[in-house]
Amino acid sequence: MCLVYQVFQELWKSPGKSAKQIVHEQDLGLLSDTAQLRSICQRVVDTHPEQVRAIQRGNHKVLNKLMGEVQKETKGRADPVQVRSILQELISS
Repeated sequence: MCLVYQVFQELWKSPGKSAKQIVHEQDLGLLSDTAQLRSICQRVVDTHPEQVRAIQRGNHKVLNKLMGEVQKETKGRADPVQVRSILQELISS
């Protein structure tokens, strides 16, 4: 379910709460813990060797698929800029 939709649903149910309160209470904020994201990215890289090889051969569009896998694991909460950077680093090493 879309995070924005979840927040709007809760706002409707709880008119006294702010969107910020709901995001905090339900832990819906952006995930930017570098160690946690690195661990998730490493797991995605390890489980998708064909895509990693395709990226290493120059097909950089495949990186979007790996980013999508990270977003699936984090339920859309991962910071995409950070994820892209971590994935590129892991793939290039």
